[in-house]
Amino acid sequence: MATDGQAARIPLRQPASLRANALAQGAWYFARYGAQSIIVLYLVHALLPRAGAHGSAVLGLATAERWLGLAGAAPSVIAPALVGITALLDIPAQIAGGVLGDLCGRRRAALAGVLLMVIANLLLCFDRTALLATLCDMLGGALAINLFAALGDLYTADDPRRADAFRITALAQDVATVLGPLICGGVAARFGWHAGFAVAAAILAAGAVCYRLGAGPLPIASRARMRIDARDGLRLAALALLLPVLALAALGNEQIYDTYPLWAEQHADLHVAGHLMPPGWLLSLDAAVSIMMQVAVTAFWRAWARRRTPPGELAQIAAFAWIAPLGPLLLCFASMLHSGSGAIGFGGLIAFHILNDTAMAVVQPGGMALFAHESSAAFRGTVMAVYVTSDRLADGMAGRLGAALPHLGSADFWLAHAGLIALGALCLTLAARLLHHLFAGR
Repeated sequence: MATDGQAARIPLRQPASLRANALAQGAWYFARYGAQSIIVLYLVHALLPRAGAHGSAVLGLATAERWLGLAGAAPSVIAPALVGITALLDIPAQIAGGVLGDLCGRRRAALAGVLLMVIANLLLCFDRTALLATLCDMLGGALAINLFAALGDLYTADDPRRADAFRITALAQDVATVLGPLICGGVAARFGWHAGFAVAAAILAAGAVCYRLGAGPLPIASRARMRIDARDGLRLAALALLLPVLALAALGNEQIYDTYPLWAEQHADLHVAGHLMPPGWLLSLDAAVSIMMQVAVTAFWRAWARRRTPPGELAQIAAFAWIAPLGPLLLCFASMLHSGSGAIGFGGLIAFHILNDTAMAVVQPGGMALFAHESSAAFRGTVMAVYVTSDRLADGMAGRLGAALPHLGSADFWLAHAGLIALGALCLTLAARLLHHLFAGR
């Protein structure tokens, strides 16, 4: 435990480059979720019907349909398949992007990735090049993944501001996730699909300019190419073992984007002020709550740092991971109470989001900070790209549990989530104790 004097010497002022990185990440998430909110609708209602049976109006469409075995299929079948295969290819592409960033420079790679995504959204403004845009966007996202590693490069190994920085960028992501669909979707509805993609391209271009102009000098320790030794190998092995555990801790959060809206439609009262809220709006509710929790948790750790030394990233994650199972457990009890006697009240859903987002405000940015901290500078981009696969693992588990909802029923469905998340929290607590000395050596 640090004394008051020691705590006072902990620097709270962040480097100027953090602002540029946060703006670039915000622009990326704005365009990502803004375009994502209209891309399937654009494909189903505009692009694919106009392309017709020949597919000649869109470069590469006929070939893609043959490869997917969907030649002659309905637009409502082709569109999700195209989006799904792109998401699947994102995993190896992002790892390759992390490797390339380590070899060629992470800042350079990140900037190139953002610019490629600008081009991708511009290509979506024209029907003929729309399919090429998906390839360009995948390559851009693979390189932009280096923004996370570049953020870690701003701090030396013993800098206590790192976790706070990742929470700040997570806040930028949350705000962008709310604004992107609202603005891009609104513009697309009023002025046409292509206008929505043009807005996404403009915001990305502004983010690229901010990142290029705002990137300041790196700490000397981050500029050095660190040699990989045996202790680095042990840390990498430990981080690899933490991936499925972090996925368990994030399971409830990922379920929000999977079966949760369908569950709420069937089991919850979605009337607000006399109006029936569409189930899809629960995702916007979660994003809004997440913003508030990010602000609250950041303020909490800053107040803590003024009085004592904050615990390490893994200890912070382990502590807040125990909050995560409380949300599903609350929905489990609510399902039992309302079984056969009506729908779960809207207040119960809000409480679930508050509990979940309080935990995720530390678990997710803390996980990124941990992987950035414990990886050597020589291969930090690769490690950060691998970290992102924990979200994919959580997505897969959420999908499997979602498919079991009709068999399990509402109460057991959420009880299963609570049990698996609690298992993840237990493993994280044990890891924080067992790996303390290994990670303390950084």
